[in-house]
Amino acid sequence: MICAACGKQQDTKANRLPRGWKRREGEVFCAQCWGNRFVLRAITIPIVGPVDQEWSKLREVLGTAWSQTTELSNWLLTEFYANDVRRDSKMAKLPPMPATYLYPQARRRFPNLPSYTVAAIEHAVRGKYRTSRYDIIWTCSKSLSNYRYPVPLPMRSDGWKPRFDSEGTPLVDVRIGGQRWTLRLRSGSQFARQLTAFRSMVAGEAEKSEMALYRQKTSKSDHRSGIEGRAPGGGQRVHYRVMCKMVAWIPRPQSEQKGAGSITLRSSPDSFWRAEVEGSQTGWVLHADHVRRWQRAHERNRTRLITDLKDGKRCSARARRGLSEQLASCSEKYGRRIHSFCHEATAHFTKFAGRQRVARVLYDDSERGFLSEFPWRRLRELLAEKLDERGIDLVGLNVDDQAT
Repeated sequence: MICAACGKQQDTKANRLPRGWKRREGEVFCAQCWGNRFVLRAITIPIVGPVDQEWSKLREVLGTAWSQTTELSNWLLTEFYANDVRRDSKMAKLPPMPATYLYPQARRRFPNLPSYTVAAIEHAVRGKYRTSRYDIIWTCSKSLSNYRYPVPLPMRSDGWKPRFDSEGTPLVDVRIGGQRWTLRLRSGSQFARQLTAFRSMVAGEAEKSEMALYRQKTSKSDHRSGIEGRAPGGGQRVHYRVMCKMVAWIPRPQSEQKGAGSITLRSSPDSFWRAEVEGSQTGWVLHADHVRRWQRAHERNRTRLITDLKDGKRCSARARRGLSEQLASCSEKYGRRIHSFCHEATAHFTKFAGRQRVARVLYDDSERGFLSEFPWRRLRELLAEKLDERGIDLVGLNVDDQAT
């Protein structure tokens, strides 16, 4: 196998691509050359509804598909555990995971699921079990987890097609439950970033990868078409929005001028981030006082709800269920807020770094006094991804990888 860009050669078996290599328009590229041209990104757009079909039919088909993907995921997880080794006194260390090939059994057990869906779920469940098997089998510090309904429905790259209709509305053609569906997606200024990547997929500039359909909890006041459901055992009706997550290799933007110099980005006790440009008086600061208000309000509400849920209150089962649902809703809303803020903060700083035309960012988040609890590791991962897209390196300074 020879790379079409750099001429690198690597021996392969049965004309299969080596790990990390990609094929595009009849040419093959090594992992480094492919990474210099494309960057892997995922965009998520809500589904407005099906074209030439009824929402009731789509809800039924999706509900059946999600039930099967959830059952398949839990069956695979238990089978991996049942076929794994058991610790005894003669073992000095945990042996490698046995080679367990469950695809043929999964296909016979779930014949209505497409083959690529079964393969994708099997690959994901195997990876999840492999990362936690040491804690489950060796140290016994964790129990075998389970998947909750609904597990997203994955689609292979050739199983979906993005396009625009005559009015410029984004559409996705996909096969669900043995039937071809055309799904209409949301558009507008709030989805400018997603639609830019969607256009590159339609034009063929981006290389499509996997797509997944899942649901996201929302409020009834959103007035968006979606799915209604109840928690197991009853409870209030919950409204969900069906989301379409599309993964693709997007063309990496090519900067006109190679960057030089660096920016030092630090967390501080009186603000979230402060940045200083090397050899310049230019500075950048992100206060994010609203995030601290979110955190304090969430901690207060969570503490009060947990107090009301204590057994000493002797509340009825119906009242307890309502408080539990309120607690879960509060935590989910706060998690989505923090997730969105992480993306927004890293995007704002990345644009600032791009305007300064720097080559690297020196990052130090050891000061955690501004926010007592925050997903700093996830924030750092997002920052590295967005900086890498612009060809800027992220260098850690005194970073505590064990912090949450």
